[in-house]
This record gives sequence, structure tokens and C-alpha cells, in this order.
Amino acid sequence: MIRLIILGSLLCAMGFNSIAHNAKIATYTLRDTGNGWFIEMNFAQVAIDAQMLKLFDEETLSEMSKDQFKSAFLKYLRENFSLRVDGKKMQLLSGGILIGSHQTDVKYILPEIPLQPKDISIYISTFEDIYNQTNLFRIYRGGDHFTKFFLSADNDFTAHMEFKSDGNIYSVAKTPVNTIAIVAGIVIFVIIILLVTILVMKRLKNTQLSEA
Repeated sequence: MIRLIILGSLLCAMGFNSIAHNAKIATYTLRDTGNGWFIEMNFAQVAIDAQMLKLFDEETLSEMSKDQFKSAFLKYLRENFSLRVDGKKMQLLSGGILIGSHQTDVKYILPEIPLQPKDISIYISTFEDIYNQTNLFRIYRGGDHFTKFFLSADNDFTAHMEFKSDGNIYSVAKTPVNTIAIVAGIVIFVIIILLVTILVMKRLKNTQLSEA
């Protein structure tokens, strides 16, 4: 039976914030090798087990083989991860997963990212049901500097960034489009035009009558 001990101790383990790998933080690092890009992901094992218990019952999980468990988690990961570079969605196709006792690591090669991208949009909702969950998205392009973006419920687990010619990466706040406000504004504008037209027509009519 797979992962029986972990499943049995899961509820107790989740109660401790002092575990070696914080269950409330998952890390995603997009790395530029100079010849191509890849993304590596690091998850606390206790967070993965908690999520899998929400997707499957304990009996189903206990009957899963290790490979089936990996496939099920990677499917969940792909469904809750979206990376767009220059408007094109990157597919998580070529990669691998290593499950440890305390941490799981996932890596994917991303050959479709250009060497000098213009902008990136990221959405990662994994483990969003965990209270105060933070998904840390980092970009590494050499040296000691990591550009970091903290994705949480406060920003809907999304971030948008632009690459500048000086090599720096800037976060760009995307103003949500309020469709209702736009429609309301158009309706109000049309009403104002109609009212003005009616007033002008009345004045012209009164002027014609007085002249007659």
C-alpha cells in the first residue's frame, strides 16, 4: 500500500508551522540557461498529500502505485498552472518529478520561450484552498539576483511582468476590465445625447413658433 504512513499522519503534520518545508509556500523558479529555459517547482510533501486527499478518497490513494500518484499530481499541477510568454501559453510536456519524504521537486523544459521574451503572465492556483497559501514565482537569469513575485489570494494568484532592454524585469499591474461599468457608461452617454437632442429640438420648435 502506497503512502499509508503519510496519509495517516497528515492531519497532525499540517498543524505544525515549524516543519522543515513550509506547507503554505510552494516555489516555482523559471531559469534562463542562456541556451534555453526550464522551470523547477518545489512543494512541501505534506501540502501535496493534503491536496491529493481532496481529489481522491483515502482508499483510492492507498491503492495507487507510485507512478499513478505522480501522474495524478502532475495532472492537477498542469490544470492549475498557466504561463504565457509573449501571449503564447507554454505547455508542460517534457519534464520529470522526484517525490521525497519531505519535499517533491518537478522540472519541465520550456523550449518555446524565446531567449529574449518581452512579457510574461503567470497564474498558479495550486493549493489555493490552504489558508494563507503563497506560491512564490521567481525568475533567474544568472548571477545572484532572483526576481520574485508572490502569488496569493490577494492578487488572485496572478502576476504580469515585462522584460526591459536593460535586462531588468518589472511587475505590471493589470487593471481588470469592468464590463458592467463600461456598459453603464455607454448607456449614460447615449441618454445624455438623447436628452440634449430633445432639448435642442424643443428650443428650435419654440423659436419657430415665436417667429410665426
